[in-house]
Amino acid sequence: MLEIRHDLFRDNNSNSAATPLIRCGELAELTRIGAMHCEHLILDSIRPDAARFMFANLHSVTFTYYDRFEVDELLPRILSTVGQFEQAASGAGAKTRLSLAIVWNTLVSVEPATFAPVAAGLAELKLFQDGVESVAPFSFKRFAQLRTLDLGFNRIERVDEATFAGLARLEALHLTNNEIGSVAPGAFSELASLRLLRLDGNRLRWGD
Repeated sequence: MLEIRHDLFRDNNSNSAATPLIRCGELAELTRIGAMHCEHLILDSIRPDAARFMFANLHSVTFTYYDRFEVDELLPRILSTVGQFEQAASGAGAKTRLSLAIVWNTLVSVEPATFAPVAAGLAELKLFQDGVESVAPFSFKRFAQLRTLDLGFNRIERVDEATFAGLARLEALHLTNNEIGSVAPGAFSELASLRLLRLDGNRLRWGD
């Protein structure tokens, strides 16, 4: 998968590092390979004339934010960037798989509104080693297309009945190396498509 750095999206005519723009000529070349990995990408806008190039052959886009980001402050801008790609894909009639990874940051809790702006179009969400302590009920209810959810290496202590409500298409759920000591009856009952569930490295006791 090709990794596209933040600088590649800046307009040559702009003196502001805070206003990165996509140049459609670059995207026309890059999207021929079918996939993009956008690392630390923050966009203020996507030019309409770039959209037709962007999704011509593009089957997957992965957005990764790790280590150096203050997630609480930047999350709205991160979601804005992902949301723009999501809307552009929808407008172009493309079926592009969108993935968001927020890794090694600080995100103490996940609420129903946390990822609401991009929930409808995400196929994969990775919140890995972010210090997440709690996931409120129905936090993922709007994620109709989500196939993979990774909450590994956090500090989650329990899984409630409605923690993963609404994830009918979820195929893989990673809860590895948390502090889970209890799982409510029926907590995974709505995960009709689930093929992989990882609970290793927690405080669960089996066979009591």
